[in-house]
Amino acid sequence: MTGADYLNEDLKRREEKKKSKQDASVKGDKLLTISARIAEHDLASKIQNVLKWLNKSYEVRIVVTGDGAGNKAKQEDIAQRFEASVKDAGKIVQKRLRDNDLRFNILPTAGGSAVGGGKKGLLDVKDATNGLSETQAARGLHTRSGSNA
Repeated sequence: MTGADYLNEDLKRREEKKKSKQDASVKGDKLLTISARIAEHDLASKIQNVLKWLNKSYEVRIVVTGDGAGNKAKQEDIAQRFEASVKDAGKIVQKRLRDNDLRFNILPTAGGSAVGGGKKGLLDVKDATNGLSETQAARGLHTRSGSNA
């Protein structure tokens, strides 16, 4: 074989590999480990991260760690919060309690990438009362006053 033949074979293999990657429904997987004693705000931000990963076609594996039998109810509550939050973007396929850990996997749905597609950026949304964006109005920045003082 000549060098040109090797090059052609290599190009064909690369194209086949690229095509199979595009056909794959799941890009990879992400692992998220959280404690059963997680704060509300932290849990909400983790749910947002999981939604982003699902919209990018990643499988998400979540481990909710607990340090005693009293945390089983809290672990179940966290799993239910994830299930309710990601019902449009993904599906929980396995949920198992092992030792003091609750483990479950969330697979992205086929239409998961369309969930966040119609959402505008924070600075694109204008407040109807004063023409400010929601973030600016929430921070009290660039507020208009009736007086010129």
